[in-house]
Amino acid sequence: MNPADTVLAAKRRSFFSGIPGFAADLDGEPYALFSVHSLDATTIDAMRAAATDAYRVLARTTQLVRTLDDAVLCELGYPPSTLGLVRMAHDPPALIARVDLIFDGTRFRAIEINADTPGFIIEAHAINGRVCAAFGSRDPNVGTEALLADALARACAGASNPVFTALGAHIEDRNATEYLVRLARERAIDARFIALADLRITANALLDDRGKPIDCLYRNYPIELFAADRDEAGEPIGPTLFDLVERGQVRLLNSPAAFAMQNKAVYAIAWELYERNAFFSNEERAAIERTFVPTWFEPPSGGAYVRKPVFGREGDSVTIVEANGNETSPYGSYLTQPTIAQRYVPMPQLAMPETNGTTSTYALHGCFLVDGVAGALALRLGGRITSNASYFQPIGEIDEARRNPFTTK
Repeated sequence: MNPADTVLAAKRRSFFSGIPGFAADLDGEPYALFSVHSLDATTIDAMRAAATDAYRVLARTTQLVRTLDDAVLCELGYPPSTLGLVRMAHDPPALIARVDLIFDGTRFRAIEINADTPGFIIEAHAINGRVCAAFGSRDPNVGTEALLADALARACAGASNPVFTALGAHIEDRNATEYLVRLARERAIDARFIALADLRITANALLDDRGKPIDCLYRNYPIELFAADRDEAGEPIGPTLFDLVERGQVRLLNSPAAFAMQNKAVYAIAWELYERNAFFSNEERAAIERTFVPTWFEPPSGGAYVRKPVFGREGDSVTIVEANGNETSPYGSYLTQPTIAQRYVPMPQLAMPETNGTTSTYALHGCFLVDGVAGALALRLGGRITSNASYFQPIGEIDEARRNPFTTK
């Protein structure tokens, strides 16, 4: 490490150590970069427009998915115990979702939506602005934190015991969930964080750590994992919780409709309907043409593609299949799930500012939607498959004079 690198590393440590409740390093390695990658107003608007296109089309497709037979839903990868949840409508489907975007050199293409338990919330809504301020850069996400707090307040309104939960030992999930608790409490919602292991489910109620029934649960824990989990006696947990939700005794955040939309099969269905010129309006077809990447249930006959499990997360079990048939080595816990095949779109490569341009990484852009409205932007740098080892790259906006639509000032 040269002296300049040593100084930069010290500044980084000093800056992030002053932010409680955020892990800038994970597993002993840097995660959050202390630098700003600037985007112009046109790029920022294009990201939000692409995310809006994808969200609206996938929300509409989810309405159709709810009407499918049980056997078809199971073939699409929904666990049998979740089918009642899949059929529950909610508009908009997700309180908070994140659309992942790849810039193909001409436009942003949406490759998937994280609608059930999206990560990167605290980075985009809170930390990005603090890094921008340190560098004197305009934060393109200014005002989005207040919108998120307002949405949380609406979602929890009327609840007598709103609880936010995540795996207590998972530092990223816990920090993000406790951050949302703070936002909710800023809006006079009497919310608490309780680790998942401290909750108890009975046939009649979901109970907190004091034995009080929970009527509103924000869970940073995927529905499909609830479906697979078992209690100490070996009994399945999911069906009992899902029954409480279906009976209206527990309100889930994100909603069951967000879980239905999370399945990547929904994307493949949307593309198939587009190719058949069915179901969608002319406006929706135009949005698909602008933004979607060709996606099928079976591999294409030629060209590189990406094979993805329908409920995979953080690059786990994703495989790039080259045009010559060579594959990246898949890894992880989702290899037995049904898969979809998506045309491979290479991510742009960016030099990491903190290495003086000596390290080049692949850039995955993202855009959050709160109650269906595009807001905070995100950028991750990593390998050809974005994984949980990728970096958080703060982003700024070049156009200092432009009024941000998410601020009241």
